[in-house]
Amino acid sequence: VRAGAEAQYEAWLREITPVAEGFPGHRGVNWTRPPEGTHTYTVTLRFDTLEHAQGWFRSDVRRQLLAKVKPLLERGTRSPTNNFSSRSRSFSPSRLSCPGR
Repeated sequence: VRAGAEAQYEAWLREITPVAEGFPGHRGVNWTRPPEGTHTYTVTLRFDTLEHAQGWFRSDVRRQLLAKVKPLLERGTRSPTNNFSSRSRSFSPSRLSCPGR
């Protein structure tokens, strides 16, 4: 997140969170502010199945919201990372095709 854009980014997080919560299989979201002196937030979304997670990550609404936040991100910021796990198994991000990666 660009220095000085933290409040706007957190407002965006408050906007995108209830949208994600409305998707099938959503099991929660947590976000953590960056350590002092850094600008990298950690956002964790949980879904009950890989298919439900893919539904969110491939959705048009998510794509639109990511475009909206892009001006708040530092140049060179990598796209959100998609790591999937469940209580019983892990899903490899390489098996998931996500737009913009």
